[in-house]
Amino acid sequence: MTQAMVLAGLHKLTAIDYPGLAGATVFTQGCNFRCPYCHNQQLISRKAVPSLPVQEALDFLRKRAGLLDALIVSGGEPTLQPGLAGFCREAKALGYKIKIDSNGSRPEVLQRLLDAGLVDYIAMDVKTPAREYARLCPEADVGGAVLRSAALIRESGIEHEFRTTCVSPFVGPRNAGDFLALVGDASLWYLQKATVDGVMAGRGLSALSRNDMKTLAANSATVRSHAARIRGEA
Repeated sequence: MTQAMVLAGLHKLTAIDYPGLAGATVFTQGCNFRCPYCHNQQLISRKAVPSLPVQEALDFLRKRAGLLDALIVSGGEPTLQPGLAGFCREAKALGYKIKIDSNGSRPEVLQRLLDAGLVDYIAMDVKTPAREYARLCPEADVGGAVLRSAALIRESGIEHEFRTTCVSPFVGPRNAGDFLALVGDASLWYLQKATVDGVMAGRGLSALSRNDMKTLAANSATVRSHAARIRGEA
């Protein structure tokens, strides 16, 4: 099954992507979203031939077993990969904790990973309120899917976080309540500053200012027991 993974690359050392652990990150090829502010455009297309052979990635993980603690599987969108469970299983057998970065569009895949004990941490990108997801995923109506994934993650009992890249018009300083159904009350929710270039600005996009992000974080405390956190700030 691992050979059904299409990998685009490997980051051999990260100290920030799995909280408290040193790890490596593999990037999967292919995404079902078309976020106009995406900075990993090269990972969107669903290429059939991997840039990084699966066996090469596994050989690296085998050599670093005991030196690195975690494997982060990012993308693209990892849950599109038929070999994801098998790949995670092989990494777990080497002693790695597994973190999955997901857009939440395939809750059934996340459920299978959780049921099999193959994931230790999930980070889900919350792009916009659920009703607005049709603008990001023209291939399917995924609003219901992201709601199911978010609920599954919140109730999983494993470490997790939700994170939102603050790009207008998908995120606004006063729509914290619209995110409540996704991020819930007890979950860790990070707000991330966006980088919007000239091409993106020409599409009508803009990055929320720091003050607008602070307003969104403060407003989140009116619908939750605690405020969202701005990534990079204490």
